[in-house]
Amino acid sequence: LWAARLNPISGARGKWAALALPRHLPTNRHADLAWRDLDRWGWLPGLDVRPDDAETRAAFLRHYRDDYRRWFDGHTIDPRSDRALREAVAVARAHGARVGLLFMPEASEFRGWYPPEVEKAGRSHFRALAEELGVPALDAREWMADDLLADGHHLSRTGAGPFTERLGAAVTRAFPPQ
Repeated sequence: LWAARLNPISGARGKWAALALPRHLPTNRHADLAWRDLDRWGWLPGLDVRPDDAETRAAFLRHYRDDYRRWFDGHTIDPRSDRALREAVAVARAHGARVGLLFMPEASEFRGWYPPEVEKAGRSHFRALAEELGVPALDAREWMADDLLADGHHLSRTGAGPFTERLGAAVTRAFPPQ
């Protein structure tokens, strides 16, 4: 880090090369790698696991299980994250936006990785925060069938459509016209 700060040209040589000489680098070193597949709306393609592909979904769950279980164990709400969320709500409101909270869908196995005390604290914080801020709270964790979540916590392309329809209806109810 210090060497890169002392000599930014040398410290950023990989980025310079990726921008200036992409055809001389392996594809996985190109500067635009993360954004290459953006569609015309600015969306990146998500995981595309078909509902009938239980084997791939199970492999994704196995891949993430140990990391998430370890991360969830003893997890608490960081005061800095809580403050940042409150500040984001205040800024959005200051600019005239209506704000709500959303718990995104999770597969039953993924939800089962939360230790009971973490699960309870997360749900309690979600409800308390929504009440304190006076915003709608949409808990969509159990809205979608497990086979529509590619890896337990990301919707598959097949699941995105039905989720969006359900979310649209819920948002319409939560935010009636003023």
